[in-house]
Amino acid sequence: MTVKMTVLVTDSDINAYLDEELDLGRAAAVAMAAVQSAPVAAKLEAYRNQTAGLRALFASVLDEPIPARLTSLTRSGARIKRMAMN
Repeated sequence: MTVKMTVLVTDSDINAYLDEELDLGRAAAVAMAAVQSAPVAAKLEAYRNQTAGLRALFASVLDEPIPARLTSLTRSGARIKRMAMN
């Protein structure tokens, strides 16, 4: 007798799985859920396609340097945090 385990897979799980941010156990559970559940597999595929589409759409700007006005904000923000901690 084969027993199917039902694993609850959230949208956060799917995103983390695709971003390879899940621990091995949870990643295996999401992969197994995709094998056992057509809706989970379809959602994984839809998210993969969305990611590919976004990468294609913004490919021209992905490697652009971050504008100095933004990096300076980050640096001053970190400085303010350090000052507050002392």
